[in-house]
Amino acid sequence: MRLFGRRTHSSDPDYARGSIERAQDFVEKAVATVDAIRIQNLRSLTDTGWLEQRPITVLVGKNSAGKSTFARTFPLLRQSTGVKRRSPLLWFGELVDFGQFSTAVNNNDLNKRIVFSFRTSFTPLELEEDYYFFGFPHSRKDRTPTRPVQLDIAINLKPGKEDDATDTVAESLEIECEKIKVRLEFEDASSIARILLDNKEVWRKRAGESGAALFDSIMPDLNFFKERLEPSGDEQEHSVFLEDLNPFSGLLIGEIKRHLHGNLKEERVRQIASRLSFGDDEYFLQSAVNAGGGNKRWLEYIQSCRINSGVMQPLKRYTFLAKFPIVLSAANQVLSGLFSQTRYVEPLRATAQRYYRKQDLAIDELDSKGGNVAHFLHGLPYWKKQRFDNFSERLFGFKVHTHIQGGHIELQLAQASDQHIVNLADAGVGFSQMLPIIIQVWAANDEDHGGKYGRYGRATYSTLVIEQPELHLHPAYQAAVADLLCEVVSPTDRAVGRRGKVVVETHSPALVNRLGALVSSGRLKSEDVQVLLFEQDKNGRTTTISKSTFDDEGVLLNWPFGFFEPEV
Repeated sequence: MRLFGRRTHSSDPDYARGSIERAQDFVEKAVATVDAIRIQNLRSLTDTGWLEQRPITVLVGKNSAGKSTFARTFPLLRQSTGVKRRSPLLWFGELVDFGQFSTAVNNNDLNKRIVFSFRTSFTPLELEEDYYFFGFPHSRKDRTPTRPVQLDIAINLKPGKEDDATDTVAESLEIECEKIKVRLEFEDASSIARILLDNKEVWRKRAGESGAALFDSIMPDLNFFKERLEPSGDEQEHSVFLEDLNPFSGLLIGEIKRHLHGNLKEERVRQIASRLSFGDDEYFLQSAVNAGGGNKRWLEYIQSCRINSGVMQPLKRYTFLAKFPIVLSAANQVLSGLFSQTRYVEPLRATAQRYYRKQDLAIDELDSKGGNVAHFLHGLPYWKKQRFDNFSERLFGFKVHTHIQGGHIELQLAQASDQHIVNLADAGVGFSQMLPIIIQVWAANDEDHGGKYGRYGRATYSTLVIEQPELHLHPAYQAAVADLLCEVVSPTDRAVGRRGKVVVETHSPALVNRLGALVSSGRLKSEDVQVLLFEQDKNGRTTTISKSTFDDEGVLLNWPFGFFEPEV
């Protein structure tokens, strides 16, 4: 879809890049982070509220309190990214199984809607720089960078049919920025029914005009079509649907025309529209002043307006609406880029085998159970295997060798203290349960596995989700897991490390206490860690979430007394 601009001849060298490539340029320059997440009506999570995404998020609570539901939301979005599907989400996949809408919705109530909301941000310069808007190039060198603007995105899901919840469709999509809200309402799985700007309808599906929303990723890709009658070979007319560039640009141009001399050329009006930038009030007002390009009437008019006047606010709202398709596309790519980097470690991990059947497949990622540990390590190049050995030896005092015997791979554990080598199957179940976590943390931290850089240096980092890492581990090793997690968000080896995020669900007081000690010692910053406490009501149908944080001394604040103690 060409989101903005006019149709041009293919000989135009600037436009020949195509809008898709320009959209990708924006994505790579966008701030690739999700600041907060909100989930509504997913199993017992009736409403989590906005949960800030800190570098380390620890989930604690009693069994069946909703911790796993929240943690598995990340691999749910991961398995729904980059695959062809009929529904906005792939409830059942290679990582997690939520069943279908009827089993995922709170209290199996088909009248409720499951809502996933994401909070991200972008700067106006990142949105505008190096772009054509309405087909005209423009420079932003005269603009002073300003604060990022916050973008809230919510996707509302419902069952495909009132009496059948085997399918899931999107009911609506809402994007809010600077107190301006755009709402898309869907007619079916792939058609847009209408679009509202601050609760006022600005577009509706009608005869000869339609909109499609294709969920190839987390958010839909929008395409708008108009019908045109053309003669056919038998001298009869037939319908041809042509892709519309941007159904909202006319609203912005119309708003500008209301304030300009009626004889002003159309091209001049479009140039003014092309130079308007969306941002906070101060930035937008400066954008409006510069947009006239020396037009005296426009400059005098804008300079006489206040930002909260009845003139500037509608102009700002229509500017955001005109940019809405590219904002949605860019936000979609940011979300997809982030969640595609999610790594997941299940609570019940694969036990060690004495020998693993050798395969010729290239393994670039560990599966969620750690069942392909041997193949992953065996496939690492020598120099990368050396990096992993240094990592595991530094943190846990052992290395893992892969030994080929016939058509099989043997995993051998070598303790650094005495160089004694044993088969991993003879080393105790704790080592086999710990090894997938160590590999996933190293991979999330490693420069060749942990993230992706766009051409402008913006990065998407791994989010590592681990359920119950303490299983089969001595309390001392449970505490050592905290040091391991620290390597993701604050890597010791700055030459190869990069900053990621961790979500860990645990019942281990040793792990939580160790995080406090790391904060107290300065290894972690207090703002790097949060502990989310999940509690259910008496009926077990609703979960409430409270947040605890560490002070600079490593003491938990807002922590319930005796939480890890048995009930009397």
